Amino acid sequence: MQKTQNWMRVGMLIAVVGCSFVVPSADAQFTLLHSFTGGASDGSNPVGSLTICGSTLYGMTPLGGMYGEGNIFSIPVSGGACENLFDFDGFNGGVPIGSLTLNGSTLYGTTSFSGFGAGSIFCFDTHVGFQDLFEFGGLNHGTAPYGNLTLVNGVFYGHSSIIIG
Repeated sequence: MQKTQNWMRVGMLIAVVGCSFVVPSADAQFTLLHSFTGGASDGSNPVGSLTICGSTLYGMTPLGGMYGEGNIFSIPVSGGACENLFDFDGFNGGVPIGSLTLNGSTLYGTTSFSGFGAGSIFCFDTHVGFQDLFEFGGLNHGTAPYGNLTLVNGVFYGHSSIIIG
């Protein structure tokens, strides 16, 4: 029993340290920044974590947007209008599942399908726009990437659901 209690203390300590920047009290006030409508202007069912750059939060939805394939959006940390930055149309990717990864001022992410049907890796810069970087093609390249990209020493790491070959 003692061993379990020690483990629980460590687990709780990690949880407390991990979330020590926000300790809501019983009378804490929460502010709704945006409710997604699922329409062409803002998408639906946001997934993944929000990514912050300066005073702006960035995220993705796997549904909705102009073509129904999801979008990239931004919203100021202080509140204000949610802005639809980019619409996935299926050919440039669709149904993004993970979070965006920030490198400098460029956001990187994955979609679970694309023009070739197997998914893609993309980058988005608010000044330059969208760029498709890699199309998964099945044989030895995997398909349907799921999750986030991780940046380590200038190299992105991620995973795909299936590798055929």
